Amino acid sequence: MLNWLWGGRSKAKREEHQSEGVKIEFENQRSAEIQLYWVKPDGGEQLFGSVGPHGKIPMNTFVGHSWVARDATTQDKLQSVTVNKATSAIVIR
Repeated sequence: MLNWLWGGRSKAKREEHQSEGVKIEFENQRSAEIQLYWVKPDGGEQLFGSVGPHGKIPMNTFVGHSWVARDATTQDKLQSVTVNKATSAIVIR
């Protein structure tokens, strides 16, 4: 199950990145819930949502965007990735 917590960006920002859009899938192979954070341009993390144990979620994002997966209970960083054109799946173990 995925719980979305953040509603996205303005129309102007969507149009700015339109040509760089990519579809990726986050796969949680862990037996515990994870939380996904989008890394903002200033380096801060914006909670985007959560993925339950052994869950998957497709999403649209943009080339150059960075993401962090954290354990939902401990907040330990599990993995970070910066999306490129070849990115199609991100597996969290």
